[in-house]
Amino acid sequence: KTSYSLAKSTYAWIWSTKLTILKLFIPIFLMSIIATYFGEISLTIICALAGFYVASTSIVQIHRSIILDTSADQIVVFPKIEKTFFLYLGTWFVIASIDKIIDNIANFLLVESGAAIILYLILTIAFIHVLARVYFIFPIVAVNNKIDFRFAFSISKNRFWTIFNSTLLMLIPALILIILIFAAVIFSMGILKLNFNLFIPMYVSIYFMTLTSINIHYSILFKELTKNHENLDSDDPSYKTPEEKNPYKGAFDDSGSSW
Repeated sequence: KTSYSLAKSTYAWIWSTKLTILKLFIPIFLMSIIATYFGEISLTIICALAGFYVASTSIVQIHRSIILDTSADQIVVFPKIEKTFFLYLGTWFVIASIDKIIDNIANFLLVESGAAIILYLILTIAFIHVLARVYFIFPIVAVNNKIDFRFAFSISKNRFWTIFNSTLLMLIPALILIILIFAAVIFSMGILKLNFNLFIPMYVSIYFMTLTSINIHYSILFKELTKNHENLDSDDPSYKTPEEKNPYKGAFDDSGSSW
């Protein structure tokens, strides 16, 4: 598929499951409202942790729904607790932390010396290239309950521009739409003279919507790139049956993933 058709498939899935996505978004938005309204540090931390957990359970279910071709109607706000959710959340925190560290290093180089701009650009481009491929670890964790960077790099080999261009085509219109929606909310609040601080809820909402869109797109990319993809565990792929060549095809087996 082309980058455009992949981006289009993402929007088609989002539109067909808009009510489900909205259902998943509501508790996260409410927790951000509670944290803003009461303003206590302890409550804010609790709401933040709970929000991240709910977001991870929601996105894991979305990955599975797309990759395993199950109905989005099976996605629930509070599913049965699984180890996979915590593994996914932990992976998310690690990748986000590395992203922050790299970003700080790049900014330090840019501020410290104007001559370092070339190094800054090289570091930024290299990180984007790696992150675009590493990000497949999230659908892998969601459907197989394990961290497999080898497979993430395997399926994305020589496909960087398809991944990058399709993500860009999907993300830019989504961000514009999200920003316009919240700009309208701010404008309406100004007209109605409402003084409630919506900065944190709006930031959380934009972050969740953007993150959800990216993960939906990566699920669709994952499904496309793993078509007829052979597992690299064997030097002789013909040694295995078609069902064994790709360990991510077939029904999700949650044995051992639940407590």
